[in-house]
Amino acid sequence: MRYMPGTLRKPLYAVTIGMTLSSCTILQPDSPPKGSGKIILTFDDGPTPASERLLDVLKKHHVKATFCYVGANVVKYPKTARRAYAEGHTISNHTQNHRRPFLLPSPLDQDIQQADTTLRQALDDPEFETTFFRPPYGLKTPAVLLSHEASARRTAYLTFFIDDSSTGQGNAKRVMERIKKTLLHRHGGAIVLHEMRYPSPQPSKEWLPDAVDDLIIWAKANGMAFTQY
Repeated sequence: MRYMPGTLRKPLYAVTIGMTLSSCTILQPDSPPKGSGKIILTFDDGPTPASERLLDVLKKHHVKATFCYVGANVVKYPKTARRAYAEGHTISNHTQNHRRPFLLPSPLDQDIQQADTTLRQALDDPEFETTFFRPPYGLKTPAVLLSHEASARRTAYLTFFIDDSSTGQGNAKRVMERIKKTLLHRHGGAIVLHEMRYPSPQPSKEWLPDAVDDLIIWAKANGMAFTQY
C-alpha cells in the first residue's frame, strides 16, 4: 500500500472505522435526529428496581423515551413495564434472555417471540406487538440479519455510542459529560443509557435517574428537545 501522510491517514481511518461499525452494529451516525437539536433517549436492559425513579424523572419533565426491555427482567418487574407503556413510552424488544446473537436465526427468532409474549402478559394486552427491535449488544450479526422476527421490526438505532453499561457512581459524571459534549458537537442524536448490564454483574446504576434528570435540564437549557423514533 502506498504511504500516506499521517494527516491524510487519520481521516481515512476514521471513515473506514465508521463504515465498519455501521455495517455490523446498530450505529447509524448520520440518521435523525442528528443535526436537528433533538435527542432520542433510549434505555437498555431493564426494568430494574431503579426504573420507577427513572419513570418519575421522565414524567416530571414530560419526556418520552424508548425502553429496550429484556423479557427476563419484565417477568421480575411487570408493573414497571406496564407503567412505562401506560405513560406513553415506546417499548422495544431486546429479546427474552439477552444472548449474543451470532450465527443461527432460529434461536434468536424464538427469543424475540418469547419477549413479546412476556410483554403481552405484563401489559395485560393480548394484542400488543413490539414495532422496534434492538439486538443484544447492538450487534447486527448474521443471525440478526437473517432473522425474520428482527427484520419485521424497525431497528432502535443509535447515532453514537458512549458506553455507560459498567459505570458506577464514581465515574458517572465523567461519562455523562462525554455524552453532553457529543450531543452539542452533533447537535442532537439517538443515545442509549443502560438500566443495568444484563446478565453480567456490574456496579449499581442507582445514579441513573438523577443523571437523566440533570441531562434533561441541561439539554433544555441548551435549546434541545426530546423526540422519539
